[in-house]
Amino acid sequence: TGELDIAKIIDRNVGTEQVGLGTHLRVVDLGTGEEKAYNMLGPWDGSPEEGTLNYRSPLARALFGMKAGEITEVELPGGTLSLKIEEIRSCFD
Repeated sequence: TGELDIAKIIDRNVGTEQVGLGTHLRVVDLGTGEEKAYNMLGPWDGSPEEGTLNYRSPLARALFGMKAGEITEVELPGGTLSLKIEEIRSCFD
């Protein structure tokens, strides 16, 4: 199948109760105190340095379904991150 055959449209009426497709999230790295913001988008997207996460990436999978205020640890090739979700909103706002 081609890429267009498996493409899904992200509903612009994104829920903001938990991290999911189409959400914008703000996290704090509890190890460094550094704050980062990401848009959770599809498999063709993904540039964490520029604030876009492919929902299939290890970082995105660890954050998916989490709620504001929750903390998670993420195993990445560069080491373990301890992240707290500070804010969740629609990336279409």
